[in-house]
Amino acid sequence: MVRIRPPLPRELPHKGERDEHGLGLKFLSVADIAEDQKTCSMMEYLGAEVSEHGRQKDIANNPQMVTYH
Repeated sequence: MVRIRPPLPRELPHKGERDEHGLGLKFLSVADIAEDQKTCSMMEYLGAEVSEHGRQKDIANNPQMVTYH
């Protein structure tokens, strides 16, 4: 069983926060349901970034900062 909640305010991009292409950021979910709906992977971010932009940039630049369960 997995309980998924809406993102917390600290997990949402700050208003006006943009990616490197100037686009508004979307929340990067930590839960991923497989297409066959038989498995669920949970991403654990091991870094210290608190903004969504910082977290996404850190994950892109340092993939070792993420583990999947």
